[in-house]
Amino acid sequence: MPHPQGLGASKFAPNNTSDNAANGGSTPTTNTGISFGKPSIPNSGLSPFVASFGNKPTSNSSNTGSTFSKPAGSSNSGGNMLGVSDKENVGPNNGFTFGNGSGAGGTSKANISTGGDDPKDVFGQPGWPTANGNTPATPPSTASRSPHPPQPAIRLPTGTSSPATTVSSSLATKSDPPTIPVSNRDVMIVDTPRRPRKNLRLEAVFLVGTSSTLPNFSIDAVLLQNTGEATFFSIGNLAAGIVQGCSVQALKMYLEAFPRSQVEDAINWLVKGQHPVLFYVAERNCIDCVRLLLDYGCDANACDLNGVSALAYAIMRSKSTVFNPAEVVRMLLAFGATPHSIPSDMWMRYLDAPSVEPLADTRNEPAAKWCTARYRKILASTLNLSIRYSLQKAANTSVNRERRKQLAQADGYKALLKMPYLIIGQDYATKQVGNVVAAHISMKQKAPLVLVFAGLSGHGKTELAKQMGALLNIPMTVIDCAQMHSGTALFGSRLGYAGNSHGSQLNNHLAENSSMRSVVFMDEFDKTDKEVHNSLLLVLDSGEYHDRRNNNYVDCSKTIWIMATNLGDQDITSFYRDYLENEAPDAKAKVQYDELTDNLKGRFRDTFGAPMAGRMRNVAPCFPFDQNEQAVVVHKFLMELVEQVRVPVSTSALTAHYPGHVHLAIKNDGKLCAHLADKSYIEELGARSLISAIDDVRIAFFTAFTDTDELVDEEMNLGPLMKFVVQMQPITKGDGSGTALSKVGVAMDGFSEYYRGQDKGDEGDDADDDGDMDELVEELGRPLGGDEPGCDGGGR
Repeated sequence: MPHPQGLGASKFAPNNTSDNAANGGSTPTTNTGISFGKPSIPNSGLSPFVASFGNKPTSNSSNTGSTFSKPAGSSNSGGNMLGVSDKENVGPNNGFTFGNGSGAGGTSKANISTGGDDPKDVFGQPGWPTANGNTPATPPSTASRSPHPPQPAIRLPTGTSSPATTVSSSLATKSDPPTIPVSNRDVMIVDTPRRPRKNLRLEAVFLVGTSSTLPNFSIDAVLLQNTGEATFFSIGNLAAGIVQGCSVQALKMYLEAFPRSQVEDAINWLVKGQHPVLFYVAERNCIDCVRLLLDYGCDANACDLNGVSALAYAIMRSKSTVFNPAEVVRMLLAFGATPHSIPSDMWMRYLDAPSVEPLADTRNEPAAKWCTARYRKILASTLNLSIRYSLQKAANTSVNRERRKQLAQADGYKALLKMPYLIIGQDYATKQVGNVVAAHISMKQKAPLVLVFAGLSGHGKTELAKQMGALLNIPMTVIDCAQMHSGTALFGSRLGYAGNSHGSQLNNHLAENSSMRSVVFMDEFDKTDKEVHNSLLLVLDSGEYHDRRNNNYVDCSKTIWIMATNLGDQDITSFYRDYLENEAPDAKAKVQYDELTDNLKGRFRDTFGAPMAGRMRNVAPCFPFDQNEQAVVVHKFLMELVEQVRVPVSTSALTAHYPGHVHLAIKNDGKLCAHLADKSYIEELGARSLISAIDDVRIAFFTAFTDTDELVDEEMNLGPLMKFVVQMQPITKGDGSGTALSKVGVAMDGFSEYYRGQDKGDEGDDADDDGDMDELVEELGRPLGGDEPGCDGGGR
């Protein structure tokens, strides 16, 4: 909290001229810059800095910027404070210069402009940790992940005609820093960083609104009230809006209300000097909010003062929130978060439950140095199977080179680079599709792009198409070709014939997206006949088409056509058995697929005819899931059931939902999901066959949930979550042989307290909160949640 006397003691205090002389300054004249100094009273704690805007003694020429250094002769046992140095006030200085008050001629070791060899930042704190565990010699720029001194909270004057000073809002050397007009009588207060917190609880942040200004109170309106010409971007307001439930649209409008460069410069600063703003959005577990902030330049490898990464925080915080953070984890990984900020022995063999005790030497993983024994206990119970798989897949996914990123940014398909992180299995198909689409767009091809997704049903063809369309942010339509036996059925009746005014699903999609990029997914294309093939030849070749409703010309040159087919599934399965099954990821990456794709193209010619097959040149085969991937697919479906029963109970006739307000925990999720997959997986049906395993769990949960005389009511939503555990149960084979078997059972296991968000009495101190396992757990020997590793992790 700001020191209660700090502001009054130095609000407009002139700078000490003896400090100026000691630091190599010259005879004072006038200066329209700003000065930052420590309050002129003793202070034994970390008090704020106070900046006075006004006339200040300076050297023989003007200085429109500011220099900062540690003051001489000030008493502060709690931490170094910033004073004022005039060492370099000989010529114009249009930015901030930071120093530690030592040396002469402006050669301070901690000077941001020149760098230095002292790993101390301008607040006298150790250098900030980076994602790879290194410590920079100087505070990094705002473009990096590392935190900056807390953002100044500037309130601009209203109705004043005082001359304004231009103040850079960037604390690092930037070619074009954003500027903020500030009155020469305004005061800017900067909080010093606090000591690192000892638990996972975030600093409390609030948006303040009054009923007089907002009679119809809404949290979105309160956030957007903090925009306009008289305000500037505040990382604290953004964090408060996230915590207090502002809509994604309101958060986007708030960010768009300021120059993008201003937002990007400040968005990686620490909120209240403790945590990156990504921690707040991870706690809310809002995937759209995470994507929005990452798009605005939030560093996916952001860390707090303890070196805990946003990725690790999102995972561990689920211990308290009882949310499943798998989607947030995948998004962070897709934006470049290193999976090695989590000890690799906890996820490299992702079917195994993570161990509390280290299984390997992690000294070669500097990004995971933060992971002490107490943090590892939390990870062991929150690293569910889907997260472990995502970490392992990210570690085996090659990083995009800078030139590819440059072209993707320039041509508008940068999001497509994230696709490998979002698909279960199908590494080759995902890579092939990404390469073909990227080359087609960047090379400015004029003809439509035609892709063929071939393989067994239920192995990700539709999911791959949907993810591609979503990442490109383009409309998509799915055509069921099983019923398409003529051109009229596909495109609709021609002009002048009955029914032509209605068009067809495909006709109308093409007309609505003329000259724009869109996706047409033609499912089960192998069931179409020759008439359908002939009707497609022209539009697939040149992109020329005419709307059947009015004969208007439609430009389909940017349309992406995807033909999904089971044709050649035997060739694909045989290739998988011979070259891919049971192979390690690095071995799979070396496999050559040309022979397989040539065989598939031959089958297309035999089935569809040469004219049609000649347009089906880009083939992406989808292979069967291996045993581990089958378990991950089961876990994905199981998490959908977990989310379904997590929602509050509702007894309203319109929104009735009785089996709710439940924490469904999965014990030893890797072993359990592998068991369900082994029992249910049918290669010819793929993921569809695994749904039956989830049906068994759903029925077992319903049976356990209804095994009581207590009635369900909405007041249950006010209490803790009812906890049910899904686990393997031993049984004996009924033939008298005594053979031990296992089945999946569901049983109630008490209640789960959970974090429900900050309240207005929350001061953000180091007190433990619901579910937080801080160092007191280890010291006092309190239970770690009562579950072995892997229990709660699967249920979040």
